[in-house]
Amino acid sequence: MTRGPWTHAQFDEMSGHDNHVHAMRIVEGEYGAGTLVLDLDYILEWVQGPEGVQCLVMPVSLCFTEVTNLRIALDYSTPKAALGLFSIRAIERHTEARERYIAQVWRVLVNWPVGDIAFEASGYKQRSEAKGMRCSLSGSTCFPANGIGLDPLAVFAKPTTGTR
Repeated sequence: MTRGPWTHAQFDEMSGHDNHVHAMRIVEGEYGAGTLVLDLDYILEWVQGPEGVQCLVMPVSLCFTEVTNLRIALDYSTPKAALGLFSIRAIERHTEARERYIAQVWRVLVNWPVGDIAFEASGYKQRSEAKGMRCSLSGSTCFPANGIGLDPLAVFAKPTTGTR
């Protein structure tokens, strides 16, 4: 697999398994739809080497477009867990007939904590603006101790254009 950019056209070649989400943004769009952005550490490749399992991880922004009917359920309360990164188990998609259209329904299944994110969207684009890095297997996932993701607090930075 290349280093991107990727779109939903490569959905069957990509995997969301064990990717950690650093930030989630909802960007308002036109006519009630918007963009859902997940900043995550994308596992580009798993490698079995002499020192054990390693993987090539790169920070990416996964942007779902024309998102509607968003439902987010993440349960940090039941395990009494500290608020932190959540880990994707899989990303699923299918179509469903609606009264006036055929919807493309997406579901991001979450490893930990228990939960999922479900919505309708026209597709996605995934891009990276940084180089990947190799990391060792940690527990059951391949993830550097402090992550390599984009700065989650950058969401609160003052916008440079399009302010209201």
